[in-house]
Amino acid sequence: MRYYLHYVPGRIRIETPVIHENPPAAAQLETFMKTVPGIKSVETEIITGSAVMYFDEKVLTKDRLITILEKHDYFRRDQAETLDQEIEEGAEKVIKVIADAVLE
Repeated sequence: MRYYLHYVPGRIRIETPVIHENPPAAAQLETFMKTVPGIKSVETEIITGSAVMYFDEKVLTKDRLITILEKHDYFRRDQAETLDQEIEEGAEKVIKVIADAVLE
């Protein structure tokens, strides 16, 4: 299981091994995050280990939210992948396949 982060203004989705197939940890994350000023809602999915949080960016910044998650051991920014990284890695694979086919 990996750490993953996707952000759009007012919404962040993380994947974390901490709540993956762990209902008590997922419930604890939801309960805790709902006490954080600026959090509007939290939804967890234990099968994928993901949590989606909607928040008021006038009250809580993305970076502050991630820091809170890290401080409470729900997330590891230094180990997280982003959608941009996944797209880049996928594009590199496609380019290699095309290059190999052209050069054969």
